[in-house]
Amino acid sequence: MARIISLTCAAAAATLPLLAGGCVQQDKYDNLLQVKRSLQEQLLTVTDERDGMQAQLSNRTQQLTAARGDIALLQERYEILGGELDQISLSNQTLAMQVSEMEIGPLPADVQAALARLASRYPDQITFDSSTGMLRFDSDLTFNSGKDQVKDGGSTSLNALATILDSPSAENFELVIMGHTDDVPVKFSRNQHPTNMHLSVHRAIAVRDVLVDSGIAADRVQVSGWGEYRPLVPNETGGTATNRRVEIYLTAPTESMASTVMPTDDATTATTVVIETDEPMK
Repeated sequence: MARIISLTCAAAAATLPLLAGGCVQQDKYDNLLQVKRSLQEQLLTVTDERDGMQAQLSNRTQQLTAARGDIALLQERYEILGGELDQISLSNQTLAMQVSEMEIGPLPADVQAALARLASRYPDQITFDSSTGMLRFDSDLTFNSGKDQVKDGGSTSLNALATILDSPSAENFELVIMGHTDDVPVKFSRNQHPTNMHLSVHRAIAVRDVLVDSGIAADRVQVSGWGEYRPLVPNETGGTATNRRVEIYLTAPTESMASTVMPTDDATTATTVVIETDEPMK
C-alpha cells in the first residue's frame, strides 16, 4: 500500500511540470492571437484608407484631365478670337483707306490714304479729318499732365507723320500746329506755363520740334495756341480730356496761315500766341 502511494506521488510529481508547461504555452498563444487580431484590424483600417486615397487620386486625375481639356478648348477659342480681331483691325484699316479715297478734300488722295492709315494705327491717340486735312492728337496720350514734353508714344506717331509729310505728294504743304487745353488752371508747372494759353502754345512748339527733328523743314511750320478758348465740348468740373488736344493742319503754301484760324463765335476773341524758339524755354 505504501508502495502504491509512493508511485502515485511520483507520477503526480512528474505530471505537474507538464501541466505547468502547458499553461504557459496557452498564455503565449492567447497573446499571439490577440496581437494577430489587432494587426488584422490595423491592416483593414490601412487598406480602407488606401482605397479611399486611390479613389481621391482617381477623382483628381479625372478633374485634371477635364481641366486640361477645358484649357485646350479655351486656347483654341482664344486663337480664333485673335484671328477675328486681326481681321477686324485689317478691315478697319481698309475701310479707313476706302473712306479717305472717297472723300476728296484739300489733300492729294495718296496723302489722305497715308494719314488715314496712320490714324488707324493709333486710334486712341490720333483723329484724322480728311475734309479739312486736320490731324488731332489727344494731349493725355501725347503729354503728361501739365507738361510739354512729348511722350515716347507720341514721338513714335509724330515720326511716322513726318515721313508722310516729307513725301513728294505732301512736301509742298505747310503746317499749322494749334494747341488746346481745358479750363482747369495750371497748378504744379505754373513756373514753366503760367496759363493754359502758355501751355497750349508750348505743347504746339514741342510737337513742332519733334517734326523738325524728324526732317520737316522749320520754315514749313507755324505754331499757335488757343488755351481753353476753343473747346470741342463744354468743359466739366475736374477736367475735360476731349478738349486737351493738339491739332495739325496741312495747308497749301499759297494760303494765308491766318485763314486756318476760325473767328470766335462771341465778342471775346482769343489771342493767338506765337513763341519764338531761338532760345531755350525757361
